[in-house]
Amino acid sequence: LLGYFIAREFPDSIDKTAIATCLKFPPELRGALIFQRFRSIGLQACQAMQLAAALEGIPGKQFYCGNHRILIDREYILTEEIIPSEMPEILIDEADLSIPGYTLQVMRVEEAKLLLGGTGFLLDMDSLQFPLCWRKILPGDSMIPLGMKGSKNISDILIDQKTDRFSKEKLHVLCSGDEIVWLESFRISDSSKITAHTYRVLYIFPENW
Repeated sequence: LLGYFIAREFPDSIDKTAIATCLKFPPELRGALIFQRFRSIGLQACQAMQLAAALEGIPGKQFYCGNHRILIDREYILTEEIIPSEMPEILIDEADLSIPGYTLQVMRVEEAKLLLGGTGFLLDMDSLQFPLCWRKILPGDSMIPLGMKGSKNISDILIDQKTDRFSKEKLHVLCSGDEIVWLESFRISDSSKITAHTYRVLYIFPENW
């Protein structure tokens, strides 16, 4: 078990199997194992003991050490380097379609229909209000997901998808006017879907796809 905890093949997390095994040991030994596992990123012995005790509590507890933070998630202990955000939001003009990490392409609906079911997201181009806004998720954000009539909180959508807290904080939304039309990686809005009246489509797909 000690070898598993300090193995460098898994530098950013400990999975539920190791956590379950760890919980079979006395608190002092749990703390020692966790300390050995995360001492390289600045975790202190006293923090390791607190983290070990928190394993039996409600998920979501965070610990900060050096320039890292450690999160007790539902099935993992996750670590992440803290990097200050340099770009809170980006305004996207129709003449310059660009989102970091993605390629945006305008095409006719006939071409786009061939891509249905594949990697990427298709939005009705002419339903969008420019400039679009690409930003991080804010508290209280909601959207009307594809196929639904009413709005749903973004936080609830991500809970349904079992998205961990670190991943949530990295996600963005694409806004058209006051409406969220795309939740990065997961959903488009019902108002931006392709319909019988769609002529142009905005195709969004990962840059390295």
